[in-house]
Amino acid sequence: MAVLGRIYSTGTAEDYKADNALQAQLKITPLSACGTDDIPKAPPVQTPAPFSMTDKPQKVILDMGMEGYFDRMATLMCKVAPPSRDDVAILGRMKEIGIEPCKDFAPDTLEPAVQAALESVPKDALAKIKANRKVMGTTVNGWTITKGLGAYGTDYLKRAVSLPSGGLPTARRMRSIPIQQRTARVPP
Repeated sequence: MAVLGRIYSTGTAEDYKADNALQAQLKITPLSACGTDDIPKAPPVQTPAPFSMTDKPQKVILDMGMEGYFDRMATLMCKVAPPSRDDVAILGRMKEIGIEPCKDFAPDTLEPAVQAALESVPKDALAKIKANRKVMGTTVNGWTITKGLGAYGTDYLKRAVSLPSGGLPTARRMRSIPIQQRTARVPP
């Protein structure tokens, strides 16, 4: 389950202070504990965190390097985000280059040519994700009208593109979510 929320900030110190005060008031209570004093405690936070909690995700990925990137992937596939039955084909291909759920990634066991090819994967993957925002849907009047979010099957590129664009869909299968991304440099 995912709960997403956003608090807008203008970026000023005063606004950050107000935003942080608002964030401090947020809490999540399981439905089973509503109206009772029996509220479960949050699990302990890993300190220090295994990666930066303030850097952009793209920087965190690049800072991991090839070995850290694939080792983290294998670890996450073990318990946090286990593969589905649909992923059998890609898991077979990944196993050929030493990436398996619950197993440490050991690039030194691979041929030097394979190691060299894998070295640029984190950087190349981020570039491919950025270049393929069109898989999100149709753009109309500056808005991308998404389609089929939440039911990705083996469309790994669409899954990767959708997360930085607006987070997880609110239901297992979302029909459409309008998204608009602009910077000061891009006119409407």
